[in-house]
Amino acid sequence: MKRLVAVLLLLGAAGTGRVHGDSIDDAEAKKRGVPVAVIFLERQLEQEKRKTAELEKQVTEVEGKIDAFKAGKAEGDAGKAAGPMEDPAMPKLAEGERESSPVYDDLVKRYMSGDWTNLADDLVKKKGEIAKLPAGNASDIAYIKAAVAECKPGWWVRTKSGKAQAIDVAAFNRKLVVSWAPMKGGQSASTTSVKNQRVVVESGWPSEEMDSLAQGNAGTLIDVPPGNYTVGDMADSTAWLAVAMHIPSVELGAVKLAQLGRDDTSNLSKAEFMLGAAAAVYYGTPAARRFSVLRSVESFSIASRATSDLLSGRELMGAFLAAEFFMHPEKYPSLKLTFKDLPEELPRNVGPEEYLIQNGIDSALVANKPSFAEDCALRAAVWGFVMTQGDWTSGEIKLPGGQIVDVSTVRDRDLRKARWGWIRKTAEAKANEKPAN
Repeated sequence: MKRLVAVLLLLGAAGTGRVHGDSIDDAEAKKRGVPVAVIFLERQLEQEKRKTAELEKQVTEVEGKIDAFKAGKAEGDAGKAAGPMEDPAMPKLAEGERESSPVYDDLVKRYMSGDWTNLADDLVKKKGEIAKLPAGNASDIAYIKAAVAECKPGWWVRTKSGKAQAIDVAAFNRKLVVSWAPMKGGQSASTTSVKNQRVVVESGWPSEEMDSLAQGNAGTLIDVPPGNYTVGDMADSTAWLAVAMHIPSVELGAVKLAQLGRDDTSNLSKAEFMLGAAAAVYYGTPAARRFSVLRSVESFSIASRATSDLLSGRELMGAFLAAEFFMHPEKYPSLKLTFKDLPEELPRNVGPEEYLIQNGIDSALVANKPSFAEDCALRAAVWGFVMTQGDWTSGEIKLPGGQIVDVSTVRDRDLRKARWGWIRKTAEAKANEKPAN
């Protein structure tokens, strides 16, 4: 339309006055057998086309800047609403190779094994040796120090005394007060109630199991994954789920909770168990984290036999983990995951993430232990996942890649079909990617 207007204006002007040509115009007009006015108009038209093209280019660039600004603002607003996309308590890891040394190797090994009994003290005692480490190694030790402080905060130490008390819990950049009480071995509890128009959280677990290196005993638990775990690994998973899962209810408050309908309440319950499962993964020791990861991944097979909000929540966390490992295999090289020749349609009663778990992810997780770098990458991914969630009562959970899961069931037919189509296209695109030079 812009080009047409420019041409019409030009022709209108040419009809109102005399057109003057030079000798070149005269020669061209004689050669082609057309009036000089035609040559003049054609030249002017080309000039206007060039001007119009340049203006359109500028308009496109400005529109692109406007779109980028809007997208950036929307992302910024979402970030402000959800919280920081990186854990502010964790230092950044330096890039590059690491150098082996006795002090570095020992601290990393103890951190990854979950034997943190004297780790915090040794991080202080060996600060002189740590100060002499290369930049990359030093950044890893700084990360370990921050992680130990974050995952085993003051209330963790105090509750190990077995004395009932109120504890201040910080998780995913949120805070809440929990009324804690010790419980008998193998038992745990976590509930909310409204007292004096306030949401009160009460939780408990066996204090003597915390940080225990004794061999774990699954007992009557139905959602324990294959492998050998300590009592402390299981306690990590139980404790962090129990205290962190009620963050959404506390943030909603007593008045809004009372106004929720039946569906919203059900959505909230499942989402809270998912958040608790995410906290178990994020705040446990690396050994406990592996236990919690497998616990969520294995929940798909359990959920086919038994249903509960707890298992549904873990299943949602399992869906995130499957999507994360599928989307970013380069971050988890020890798993050696590749997905080729995916079927056009899923087997009956099998969800997209469940299929990925059954056909590669589960066995890879069981057979391989993550490196320090992989463990750090997973923690960062979990933090980002939690921060991308919006309304905990909406009935939707956002997975990596922008896919949506309905909290009522990860096997919702339409959403399942859409996610599977996206997974197949993504897998095909990854298979056709050229290796980086």
